Amino acid sequence: MTTTFTSCFICLAVACFIVACSGSDISESEVYTLYRNVPSTPDFRVHVATFDADHFDAEMSELVNSKNCWRAQAMFQGSKEWEGVKFWCEKGRFKK
Repeated sequence: MTTTFTSCFICLAVACFIVACSGSDISESEVYTLYRNVPSTPDFRVHVATFDADHFDAEMSELVNSKNCWRAQAMFQGSKEWEGVKFWCEKGRFKK
């Protein structure tokens, strides 16, 4: 595996772990969601991951979830495997 692919795989695994382990009722303002488009349909939004870890402090939860989302975005965006695909984070849970 290439380093970029390995990094993306690890990031995705961490994101899935965070989503699977969190079941708290944190506020919408503390949650971040990672999306991607489809090269053939740039306006189409695909849900990649939701970052909603609860750190028992609203400011800390928002900061950590935001940073994790943008780190994942940077890893995916920098991968040759995802060339032509745009990744971005938005505050809040998944919306179509």
